[in-house]
Amino acid sequence: MMKPGERTELARRMWLAWMRRDMDALCECVAEDVIWHPAGNFKNPWRGKDALRAAAARESLFPEGQQAEFHHFYEVGTTVIAEATHRARAFNGRAYENDACMVWEIPNDKIVRLRVYTDLTKVAALTKP
Repeated sequence: MMKPGERTELARRMWLAWMRRDMDALCECVAEDVIWHPAGNFKNPWRGKDALRAAAARESLFPEGQQAEFHHFYEVGTTVIAEATHRARAFNGRAYENDACMVWEIPNDKIVRLRVYTDLTKVAALTKP
């Protein structure tokens, strides 16, 4: 049984690993059969660690990763919710800043489900001429 705050710490560690594309550290935090609903893709989630690794390998928008500034964490039962601002430099040199909300489900000691919400128009604007 996880103590209060341990789920929040697990979610924070996992997200920071994703931001820097440290897939070994990320995979330590998630269940083998994890389900991740990335922003804008709620019909076809990534399923399992191999899918997460493949998604990270396809990432080309932010070749140097991203930074996350967390504003709030909320831990309610087995769910952790975070509000954060993400910042990065895009592949074309443009600055990126966007707010996001992440929702993790952690029934035991590993993350089993993650949903990410963010403004995708800011992501799309990075690639416009």
